[in-house]
Amino acid sequence: PCRAPATCPVAGLHPEGVPVGALSRAGRPGAAGSVVLDAYGRASFVGADLGVGTTTMTATYVPDGSLSASTDALAQTTTRQVSHTALTDAPAGTSPVGVSVTLTADVTSAAPGTPTGQITFEDGGTSLGVVTLTGGSASFSPVLAGGAHSFTATYAGSPNLQPSTSSAVSHAVQAAGTVTLTAPA
Repeated sequence: PCRAPATCPVAGLHPEGVPVGALSRAGRPGAAGSVVLDAYGRASFVGADLGVGTTTMTATYVPDGSLSASTDALAQTTTRQVSHTALTDAPAGTSPVGVSVTLTADVTSAAPGTPTGQITFEDGGTSLGVVTLTGGSASFSPVLAGGAHSFTATYAGSPNLQPSTSSAVSHAVQAAGTVTLTAPA
């Protein structure tokens, strides 16, 4: 049978040796083509990004001699790779009211290339904003009220990467205190 990447041996050797002829394939736009068999009766196709989903490729042997034509099919399933989203806050952990806090999300994956797409920053499940990744990272500086906050960053995914959400990052914004001065009487 044909296996990905498509290297398809032709079975049933010709009595005089290795089969001769060509192998053609079809199954996806840009995937059609024809290749002459090598000295071992094999043909290889390289190219055509299969993308995400299931693609059925069909290889047809077109003989050049006394062998019969034959056809074989292969269903290839391609899935999106796992992504990981990490979130940091700066300054880390606490800040006084009025001081800007910067949230930075970094998306990584074992897949080749730099992750692309969008990050949604949330505070306790409430969306703060959506930012497009640049070089696999996105930063956002929200205006925060005093009190406890629990931030997460959710990567929406891409055609090649699955969505992911960071672990929650806790941050406390300390409200401005009041000072009471008393003067001696």
